Amino acid sequence: MNKTYIDVSGRAPTVQAKILRLLHERGKVEATIISSDSSRALAGCGGKHVRPAAAFKIVLTSEADRTVLLSVIEGVSREEGLRLEVSDSERLKQNAAFNGLLEQSVHASVTRQASDRLEAVLFDERDYLGRVWITFLPSDDPVSAKIFRERLVQKVRLSGLETLELPIMPNGSLPQPADLNRTPDGYAVSSEAESKYYAR
Repeated sequence: MNKTYIDVSGRAPTVQAKILRLLHERGKVEATIISSDSSRALAGCGGKHVRPAAAFKIVLTSEADRTVLLSVIEGVSREEGLRLEVSDSERLKQNAAFNGLLEQSVHASVTRQASDRLEAVLFDERDYLGRVWITFLPSDDPVSAKIFRERLVQKVRLSGLETLELPIMPNGSLPQPADLNRTPDGYAVSSEAESKYYAR
């Protein structure tokens, strides 16, 4: 089985753990989350270093917002031949009861029907409940993936939910929330934190 190495080294360790758990649950792919430096080394040993294709922050202020978001994603996914899988409220409660660091209000993934390939993941975390990050992964069908991503983002914005693009850093990672500053077009990393994310 080929391993997939997904570089999200800029995210908090608890977030990395959540993505790792979600990917392992997919069953088809053995996935490991590692730092930028080690991912490049392992990529030369038969592994595959994967960077996010794009990422967005979506602000939810109520349960109604959550319902709207999941409904939009489900609709666009179905139209594009993809499948949305959502952790139900009981599963989220069980995770939070097991470890408070795993508290979430939403946790879901989008997969391609034919190959069961993971296309996108979305979730929030304990310290940022209601601030959902949706990360789009590189696809073996980049044209279809781009159409899905653009249609989804457009429809989420049209639904009235605040949706802002997150930067993909030079080393291929996503920045930590504390390092982000709001801009008219989305978010940018503060000048003080930029050096954390230089490509090496």
